[in-house]
Amino acid sequence: MPATCALAEPPARTSGTAALVDLAGQQVVWWAAVAALRLGVEPVAALPALGLVALTARVRGPGVVTLASAGAVIGFLLDTALVRAGALSFPGHPGAQVTTAWMVGLWAAFAIAFSASMAWITRRGTLVALLFGAAAGALAYRAGASLGVLAIGSGGLLPIACGWALAVAALRAVARRTFRPSP
Repeated sequence: MPATCALAEPPARTSGTAALVDLAGQQVVWWAAVAALRLGVEPVAALPALGLVALTARVRGPGVVTLASAGAVIGFLLDTALVRAGALSFPGHPGAQVTTAWMVGLWAAFAIAFSASMAWITRRGTLVALLFGAAAGALAYRAGASLGVLAIGSGGLLPIACGWALAVAALRAVARRTFRPSP
């Protein structure tokens, strides 16, 4: 009989406490990154995200690293495409052709939410992930623009929403595969 191995096996439903702790951690990471950027210390803006990933991986296991890695890659590719298309730019990086390290860190931190505070989306259909992603992406980037940490180009919200729809659907798929129950 072949051996099967799942990377991690969280409960089918995340406990309310774990989801709240994750949600709080996500907020701390976001506001710490914004604060670092506003204070002019961009090189440390990604550190809170890396800390959250490391702490969460220690508590929830190696599947979190898989999610974080997927989030970092997806976020890098999406945001770099948005930068190159003129839909997104970052103050202090005029003419940049790739996204910033702190945004990649935020994507890694966001991805691990699919193992806790956003685990609900892994139990819903792909359409829910697409719709949630489109709305959440547009809102998140508008918030970032209002805080002055990024700028949205003319007509940039549509490609941001479309990109986020696909990114959330992809992260949902990674989470479902990574945290599948063992047979």
